[in-house]
Amino acid sequence: MRKHDAKRRRRQPGHGRRNTGNDYIYGRQPVREVLRAGHRKIERLWVSERAVVTPDLTDIIELAQAAGADIIESAPAELDRMVSDGNHQGVAIQAGPYRYLNLSDVIELVRNAGKETLLLCLDHLEDPQNVGGLLRSAEAAGVTAVLIPKDRAAHVTPAAIRASAGAAEHVPVAIVVNLVQAIRQLKEEGVWFAGLDAGPESEPVAACDLSGPWGIVVGAEGKGLGRLVKDTCDRVISLPLYGRVSSLNAAVAAALALYEVRRRRIAATD
Repeated sequence: MRKHDAKRRRRQPGHGRRNTGNDYIYGRQPVREVLRAGHRKIERLWVSERAVVTPDLTDIIELAQAAGADIIESAPAELDRMVSDGNHQGVAIQAGPYRYLNLSDVIELVRNAGKETLLLCLDHLEDPQNVGGLLRSAEAAGVTAVLIPKDRAAHVTPAAIRASAGAAEHVPVAIVVNLVQAIRQLKEEGVWFAGLDAGPESEPVAACDLSGPWGIVVGAEGKGLGRLVKDTCDRVISLPLYGRVSSLNAAVAAALALYEVRRRRIAATD
C-alpha cells in the first residue's frame, strides 16, 4: 500500500489498543460512516499494510487525515488480533465515545419537527445486532430520534454500529432512565405512540390512523412489549402475516412500521 502522507507510520511497540474508554470500530463501511458523521474525536486509523488501495479506502484515509487522526500501517496479523479476527477489511479506528442525547434534547427535536415527528422506542432489546439493524432502519426512514432505556438494554456499541453498517452514527439516539415516563412526557408534546405486538388484542396496522406525529415502540427479543410500556401506548398494532411464521424479527417489523407511517404521509400529500 502506498504512503499518503508523512503522518502515517509503522506500528511501534506500545502504540496499540489502550484501555481509554474509547470505541474500536472496524470494517470499511462502519469506519467510513463514523468518519463522515464527524461526531467523535478520532485518535487513530489502522490500515493493513496489505490492504488493496481502492476509492473507498482512499476516502477513509483522507477523512481520517482531516479529523487529525494518526494513520498507522499495521501487519495483517496484528490487525486480526486487535479486532479478535473480525472481518476488518483492512481498517480499524480508535474513536471517542458515542454521543447520546437526553430526553430534553428529544423534546426539542419533536417541537421542531412538529407533525413530521417520527420516533422509534426500543423496549429493552438486549441484542446489539438487533439494535444495529433497528438503527439502520431508523436512519433510512428518517426518524427524528431513537429512545433506548438506560438499564437492561443494548446501547450503541461497536457491535451495534457494525450491524448498522455505520448508520447509527447519523441517527439521534437518546438514553432515558425510564421509557414509560419518557413516552408519557412525549405524549404531552402531542406525539402518539403505537406498540408493535402480534397478540390477539392488537389492531391491524391498516386500521390505525397514523397521521400526525407518531412513535413506534418495539419490544424485546422473545418477550415483546413490557406491560407498562404496552399500556402507555395509544395503540397496539400488528403487521399482517401471510405465511406460516407467527412473528417477524424486531428490526424487520420496525422497518415495515416506520415505512408505513412514511407511506401514508406521502399519500396524504398527493
